[in-house]
Amino acid sequence: MNRDSPLINHVADRLALSDEARERFIAAAGVHRFPSGLTVIQPGQNANAYLYVISGAVRMQLVGANGRVVTLLRIENDEPCVLTTSCLFSHRPYPVEGITEGEVVALTLPNSTFDSLFAGSPPFREAVLRTFSERVGEIIVAMETNLFEGIPARLARALVASARDGAVRLTHADLAAEIGSAREVVSRQLARFAERGWIELHRGTIEIRDPAALKRESAGEFA
Repeated sequence: MNRDSPLINHVADRLALSDEARERFIAAAGVHRFPSGLTVIQPGQNANAYLYVISGAVRMQLVGANGRVVTLLRIENDEPCVLTTSCLFSHRPYPVEGITEGEVVALTLPNSTFDSLFAGSPPFREAVLRTFSERVGEIIVAMETNLFEGIPARLARALVASARDGAVRLTHADLAAEIGSAREVVSRQLARFAERGWIELHRGTIEIRDPAALKRESAGEFA
């Protein structure tokens, strides 16, 4: 038996496919494994297959002409890539860059099979459209945040969201990409948070000392 069969069957179960649609899905689907830090999607690249992330995460980001990076969203455990779906619908290349965070296991489905199932399988079509509509809303919120919200609130929110066991293990450049700012700006703001006693800066980690204060900052209470 193909070692990837359980993974393919798992995704088929998640999509609630009928017997006939399930057979076509299983016959056409493939499973791929990627190491952490790999650029798996590049701007201008054609979307040749429906993409479903089984485990791990892919960070989808915009890269400006000036080198500024803005994180739009993450495609994480057990969800399809809404930006790939958008490209399949529009027949346009990717406008974004996708980078793996941790080891990623992903399923792909060729365009032809995707088109056939979308046209002929109501459960598949409903699952695709439901995720598409939910995640598009998140992208709009991310863009609004980067356009209208200040750096302190965005950085505080990113620190709270990224903390594991009281520490953030992201570089200043990583945090800058997360909030759509420059590394130098992030470093200055982190220093201000440290002066207030909210965090402690160490080599390779940021220790969270006052998560409540960061949450209040992220909500704009100190604005």
